[in-house]
Amino acid sequence: MRKSKAPIGHFFSLWALINLPAVGLAQVEFPIYPDSQLVIAIKKGDYAAIEKLARRPSIDRLYRIGIWQCETPLMYAAEKGDFRLVKLLVKHGASVNKLNEIVPSETALSAAARADLVEVVRYLLNHHAKPDRSGNNGSATALFYAKTMAMAKPLVEAGANVNATMGDFDMSVLQSVCASATPTVVEYLIKHGARVNYAQPDHRGRPLLNAVLRGDIRIVKILLKHGANPNFTAEMGSTPLQAATDAGKEEIAKLLRSQRAVK
Repeated sequence: MRKSKAPIGHFFSLWALINLPAVGLAQVEFPIYPDSQLVIAIKKGDYAAIEKLARRPSIDRLYRIGIWQCETPLMYAAEKGDFRLVKLLVKHGASVNKLNEIVPSETALSAAARADLVEVVRYLLNHHAKPDRSGNNGSATALFYAKTMAMAKPLVEAGANVNATMGDFDMSVLQSVCASATPTVVEYLIKHGARVNYAQPDHRGRPLLNAVLRGDIRIVKILLKHGANPNFTAEMGSTPLQAATDAGKEEIAKLLRSQRAVK
């Protein structure tokens, strides 16, 4: 029986997007402050106290709060969807573009996008958040997390780069959304210039392969309609047709064969 050659390695970039932050904590080379009166008030949800304590420079310091234990109060509020706290902190001058500088580094905007909090994202954009702000480690921008048009549209309209890449693996925005977003988002990004045949330099993965592995034939059709090449060989010697066949995606395999895809 022939061994499956399903290119699991192609989703390593997506795994890294979710899991590398924990690894990156060991690389922090800047002060992370212990709980202050401000952080204690934030954790208690004491808005009256927060109103009195929200002052610079403490408002933009990095504290051991939030999912990565290395966030500013605004990042924490953004990822939690505490809109009242977000507005209060911005009112008192919290930096909407401050980076936490871990791997991958985040801003309040990317934290809100990761948590799929559209209202918070729109508010931060209206207060001059930069949609492509990321650290020197090539971290994911907010658009990488867009799964719906409600999230993607305001980011693109604010100038987000639809061809941004992320991390050492140089995964593109389109590869990310092909693995997680709605077909409408995929079509929208392509119409705004996302490259359907972008190939990762080392892994040679492309958006079409992500769509095939996800198993969503609607996205595969969109990519092919916009000129995606069905004949390329990625990491581990896999082609889109082989990936579809090995994963038992017969409808997708049939579609690819109709486009003269070969193994």
